[in-house]
Amino acid sequence: MNCPVCRSSIFTQLYSIKQVPVFLNRRWTSRAAARAAEIGALSTEKCTKCGFVWNSAFEPDRVIYDQAYENDQTHSAAFQKHLAEVADRTIAAAESRPFHLLEVGCGQGVFLAELANRAGDLLLSATGYDPTYRGERKMPSNVTIAEKYFNRDTAPLMTVRPNIVVTRHTIEHVPDPVHFLSSIRDAINGDATLLIETPDVEWIVSRGEFQDLFYEHCSLFTADSLALAMGRAGWNPSRIDRVFGDQYLLATGTTSHVATDLSHALNKAAESKKLDPHNFLSHWKQVIHSANQPIALWGAGAKGVTFAMLVDPGADAIKAVVDINPEKQGHYLPKTGIPIISPSAAIDLGIQTVLVMNPNYLEEITRKLKSLGSSATVIPVIGGDDH
Repeated sequence: MNCPVCRSSIFTQLYSIKQVPVFLNRRWTSRAAARAAEIGALSTEKCTKCGFVWNSAFEPDRVIYDQAYENDQTHSAAFQKHLAEVADRTIAAAESRPFHLLEVGCGQGVFLAELANRAGDLLLSATGYDPTYRGERKMPSNVTIAEKYFNRDTAPLMTVRPNIVVTRHTIEHVPDPVHFLSSIRDAINGDATLLIETPDVEWIVSRGEFQDLFYEHCSLFTADSLALAMGRAGWNPSRIDRVFGDQYLLATGTTSHVATDLSHALNKAAESKKLDPHNFLSHWKQVIHSANQPIALWGAGAKGVTFAMLVDPGADAIKAVVDINPEKQGHYLPKTGIPIISPSAAIDLGIQTVLVMNPNYLEEITRKLKSLGSSATVIPVIGGDDH
């Protein structure tokens, strides 16, 4: 076995767990179906040469994305602000020139709509690809979305060659990221600028955020390993920033033929000991089982699913998971079968303790609960060994 990015055969196992849900954001319409959700294994390896992290137990044939998948985060004002910032950076990459854009992994087209609104006449056309696309949102006239994976067979659906390419929170779902980026490069067949947004694995590992290690994310990057993957796929990385409270990497690269020195990306990976979830699990199990009052999670995405599986797999203490996305409400978390409810339903249930899955939303959630007249205790879920 070799590192999928640098091909080194030297790596260490960070973390393993035998049973985790294969899908984190599929909508399960009944508790029984949710509890019967397919499971897989995590064997999280870290390359000691470039720092790339991957799940060596990942089986790509088991992960088929379709219209039952729902992961829209833009009902949050905090996330909307972040999305607008990424859209502005994308527009800035055009350097005030009109442009055609391709988004690989566009979801329900929310980013494309935001980009079109902010770019105005600069955006000549935009094409998105995503097999989960349901077509429920009215899109601007210059935006077209194909309900398909992007590959050599579907690339000809583009009517014009894009000069800006965006792929947000897609590459972490791909087991061969260099091939993924190469296929985009080959399909463009010309000069273009690429923007990639993906989780920063250094943020996850350094903080011990076990709720951020799950099956769908089979490929996780440090800044250096992302730069290396881009370079090996024919993209010259020019800028990589940490964004969204340092949780994400936002990288820019071009098809410039000027060679970028990527030697700095090798042999810099910090040595990592195997992650031990004992303190994380013992602390949060103690929190939920000693609450002595109705308790809920806030956030029915991947973090919420993973946290529930780790600390309350039998759903003995967690009564519900709150999510402001109406497309998730009325459904259930995989394996635990915990119901997903609206904020107002949480008030009706008398929820007195709320565990916030992502600290970036803490202030927003606290304000929402107060506006509903709730005096619930609000606790952000964070990792670390200092509990």
